[in-house]
Amino acid sequence: YNYRKNSNREILSIEQAIKDNADIVNFSGGGIDFDEKESQIIGKNPDTVFIVAAGNNGQDLDSWSNSYYPASLPYSNIIPVGAIDGSGKRTDISNYGKKIKNYELGKNVSCFLSNKGGTTKTGTSMSTAIFSGKLIDKMSKTNNNGVNDVHKFWF
Repeated sequence: YNYRKNSNREILSIEQAIKDNADIVNFSGGGIDFDEKESQIIGKNPDTVFIVAAGNNGQDLDSWSNSYYPASLPYSNIIPVGAIDGSGKRTDISNYGKKIKNYELGKNVSCFLSNKGGTTKTGTSMSTAIFSGKLIDKMSKTNNNGVNDVHKFWF
């Protein structure tokens, strides 16, 4: 796994989304390593909301030593999403803490992978994608002002 190579791809993707005036960016990724460029891009674009994975370490993100990025960044335009199972219980692997106010299904989620076909996956990346889709769907059905109204749509 080449973290830096993937990080550079993520940065390019975020830059393109901002260039395209995206109101919401689904960021189903992250890690324990702080990335200055990632932090700067998110911080300098407060009109773009980043729905981010809380991480799959089963740790309390309120403790600095358990930081997971970008979920642990201090910006108000970040919405971290944790994982729950089908009964609504937080999964053992999902990170948690005061900043994680939103949870979505993240255990045994049906998905399609190009190299495996239909399968199931578990983790906060799955939760993040589901949450992003629900948020966008809800916003599309109302008269809203884009990113300025995102906070009132948090479930």
